[in-house]
Amino acid sequence: MSTNAAQVKFSVNNQTSVVNTPSTGISFLMGRSERGPFADPKDIINTWSQFQKIYGGLLDYTDSIHKVQRILEKGGSIRFSRVGHYTTIGTASSLDAVKAAPDDDFTDGLNELFELLLKNPGADGNKFHLAATAASNGDTDYFNIELSHDDLGVLETYQNLTIPGQPTILQSKYLEAISLGSQYLNVVYKDCSGFTGVLVPDPVVIDFTGGSNGTTPVDADYVGDSGAANGFYAFDKYDDSMQIMVLEAGLGSTVHVGGAAYATGRKDLIYFMHMANTLLTASTIIAAKAAYNIDTQYCAFFAGGLKINDPVTNTSKNIEAISDIAALASASENDFGAWYSFAGHNRGVIYNALGVVNNFGSPAKMEDLNDLANRQINMIINRNNKIMLWGNFSGQLANNQESQLSVVRLLIYLRKTLIPALEYYLEEPNDIPTWKRIFYTVRPFLDSLVTKRALYSYSWQGDQDASSMSSLSVNDPAEVSQGIYKIQLGVQIIPAIREIQIAINMSQAGVSFEIVS
Repeated sequence: MSTNAAQVKFSVNNQTSVVNTPSTGISFLMGRSERGPFADPKDIINTWSQFQKIYGGLLDYTDSIHKVQRILEKGGSIRFSRVGHYTTIGTASSLDAVKAAPDDDFTDGLNELFELLLKNPGADGNKFHLAATAASNGDTDYFNIELSHDDLGVLETYQNLTIPGQPTILQSKYLEAISLGSQYLNVVYKDCSGFTGVLVPDPVVIDFTGGSNGTTPVDADYVGDSGAANGFYAFDKYDDSMQIMVLEAGLGSTVHVGGAAYATGRKDLIYFMHMANTLLTASTIIAAKAAYNIDTQYCAFFAGGLKINDPVTNTSKNIEAISDIAALASASENDFGAWYSFAGHNRGVIYNALGVVNNFGSPAKMEDLNDLANRQINMIINRNNKIMLWGNFSGQLANNQESQLSVVRLLIYLRKTLIPALEYYLEEPNDIPTWKRIFYTVRPFLDSLVTKRALYSYSWQGDQDASSMSSLSVNDPAEVSQGIYKIQLGVQIIPAIREIQIAINMSQAGVSFEIVS
């Protein structure tokens, strides 16, 4: 063993952690589409072209996809869940959409080598085609596979594939590039162990037939079932959005009550609901809203609607403004913070619209607009030729800070941020040094909320400054000994301005304003 000269060695053991803030600008959307997986919103979609590749383009029987296009082209991001009909809502396998099937096999004459099947059901599957062709490298022991679509052209090409020997199903990996890389295809290997010679599929073109979208979805299909992970529950795996909504118009109250209940149960997002554009007066809008009997801060009601130009027919049409509202929320989250109201002149203006279906923005409609606000209904209005969202109300009936949508969104943001940060310390020693580490971890984040105008101030009381276990003021030593640590976080939330009052004082000439006031 060597002996070193006398010295002091210094090392750093970094036990600090930082608070990671949640993703922003993502909306959970449900609707019907031309293609794509059902009840599987695994992809975060940022562009219209990305959405079209997965789920297809505009449809003549629903405005859902046009609404998707509007939010994506306005800079929002989404997770999209395609809705289908289930004969038994609690059974995922009872989806009645049918996959298109291939009309031929990949064989080397008589021997079936493998199958390539479509991943997703639907009538759009009938537009897909597969081709096995000679290899690009010119070697006759190799082959190419090409997937094409009637509307989209060539989608995927896999070159210079080869089948090594005569593999069993378990030994087969020769189509791994398709298994790992294809957005549309599943691979089914066949047992080739009894075959002889070099195995190469014959040149062939395979069409897919028999695909069906199934029955038109009903209200229960949108509400869904937690066990089957469909409807709203398709989003159970994901927690990166603050809003969830259904894009289809004309759905029954069951859907909206179910959406509000789903969001209330989660407590980490808000169900955005748009009232029907056919409600033309304040009284009918108010009556329809009351009939839902929804009283929760995790729901928000919107009405008013938009007049837009239909990109398919190039004519004017009316649509619900739900996707434009989602785009406003996304932009506000990304550019300012989840605690900013996304209504009004600064963050609530809607572009690319011809007008408002049911406008309460004129001075003559102010009394009606006030009545709607008093019932927690946020309106799309046209005021001074500016189309914008007017109102920052949650669906809570009680008149306190949580009746403001921006306040509820801040509280959700706090929850999404602090829970993961605090989970980092689970199973750590339940003592004052750990409590200090917790405080110094979260303090920069809380300080930032003061700087960024979310909070006037905050108070963190967690006995992090206690001198001993006998001097605790917040925690009970008996509970501490059982592994329980309590924190009291007090916050003074900065609300959005709801009313500005100005008094005009008139005075005679020669009399100072100070005397009048």
